[in-house]
Amino acid sequence: MVASRERAKNLPEVLTEEELAALVRQANRRSPTGVRNLAMLLCMGRCGLRVGEVVALQTKDISDHTLHVWRGKGAKDRTVPLDPQTAQALDAWRAVRKKRGIRTRALFTTITDRAEGTATIAGREVDARTRAGKPVSPVYVRQMVRRYAERAGIEKRVTPHTLRHTAATTWLRQGFNLREVQKLLGHSSPVTTEVYTHVFDEDLQRKQEGLVPLAL
Repeated sequence: MVASRERAKNLPEVLTEEELAALVRQANRRSPTGVRNLAMLLCMGRCGLRVGEVVALQTKDISDHTLHVWRGKGAKDRTVPLDPQTAQALDAWRAVRKKRGIRTRALFTTITDRAEGTATIAGREVDARTRAGKPVSPVYVRQMVRRYAERAGIEKRVTPHTLRHTAATTWLRQGFNLREVQKLLGHSSPVTTEVYTHVFDEDLQRKQEGLVPLAL
């Protein structure tokens, strides 16, 4: 029991299914930016990609409803099958890219030439301009996730890594075994993945508490 409490304590915050859905709904699917952001959110929240892996994806890395993650953390490559919802979101974003004439290798890119806030150059603030087809930055993704979480009314501290942990927890709850989750996350050691086994303890406790009382 003590070991299980320690595992739970060491695990970063994860989102409930309702919270993840609320977060994802913040991406406006009627706008090109929202279509792109939705696909990035699902790559993290449903496929368990790290933020660095998401922004490093190239158009060639999607094939047959599969994501190929090259040179992930620790220089480990892996293949992640796509769920239908994420596959559909990626197809929608690729259609936007085609319509906009974006032909760069990077999968997730900026969409238009426009000012993006300010930058400081030689001690002076100037407009920071983005270029259509430029890879989206990890900083942008982190800010987007935080902004969407606040807009969704989620009180937890939500980061891209929160979404990765949420994906891992969801897989275990849906019956994936530890070895499968290890492979999907790209962990070199099963010990790293074992931190998620606390979900079994929580689920078992909930099921035990829900037993129908005996008629005494």
